Amino acid sequence: MLKFKEKQGNLGAYLAGLIEGDGTIYVPESFRNKKNKINYPYIKICFNIKDKPLALKLYSIFNGNIQVNKLNTFVIWIVYKIDILIEIIKLIGSYFRTSKINKLNNLIKYLNNNFKHFLKKYTLDFYKIDESPIFENAWLSGFADADGSFNITISNRKNSIKKRVMISFKLELKKDESYFFICTTIAEYLGVSLYVRKRRKNEKVFFSYLLIAHSRKSHELICRYFDQYPLFSSKFLNYIDWKQIYLLQKEKKHLSPEGLNLCIKIKNKFNNKRLFFNWKHLSNFYI
Repeated sequence: MLKFKEKQGNLGAYLAGLIEGDGTIYVPESFRNKKNKINYPYIKICFNIKDKPLALKLYSIFNGNIQVNKLNTFVIWIVYKIDILIEIIKLIGSYFRTSKINKLNNLIKYLNNNFKHFLKKYTLDFYKIDESPIFENAWLSGFADADGSFNITISNRKNSIKKRVMISFKLELKKDESYFFICTTIAEYLGVSLYVRKRRKNEKVFFSYLLIAHSRKSHELICRYFDQYPLFSSKFLNYIDWKQIYLLQKEKKHLSPEGLNLCIKIKNKFNNKRLFFNWKHLSNFYI
């Protein structure tokens, strides 16, 4: 069994958000396959390859397996061991906010029915959706590490030689009614609208929920939240750069030549243009 103490009591909330964003909870349909071998459930999270240090951090805490695809474009952290799955469920169960809680409860049912020797003399309880205020624990930081993005746009002003500097925070998820409530909750807190986005790829059409935080007030709320409940993927580095521009805008320093040059310098190493990744922030992880 796992033995650790959380620094701030938010590992469960963060991990729940990460799983609900980019995770999979697999529950077999039957206990044994046609060859009479046991079908094991698992929990896995898929990361972009640049976020491998975060996957390795979770591996160092919970064990499991690390798998990298042949093209070296993504990495998967996956847990099969029943005793570790039980500990993870206890850690994350109270914090789920989407319909993935149904998968979690199906996993609990599967474990209660088939792995009683691991549970000893008790059974795992089922969980209900967490309806506490979304900005009062680390769930959203895990969810944003999975599905959020920070953006910087520098463009020419109309009829002017001056530049316009704009920043935004975006969350985009596939259009699934199970995500509507959580997306609405986040949008309402930030004071932004929730949209449905339509995209066409080849002959297929895809729809997603989209919220974009453009306003100064929403940026203030975002900074307040992520300063308290930090990101731990490479998006943390994007947030730190993004916040620099937010602070420049707040004091109107981005309008000066020096401020604009700093904004351009930040943008030129931002998101996909980043070549150097500093992972010191993982030393502040929740254990």
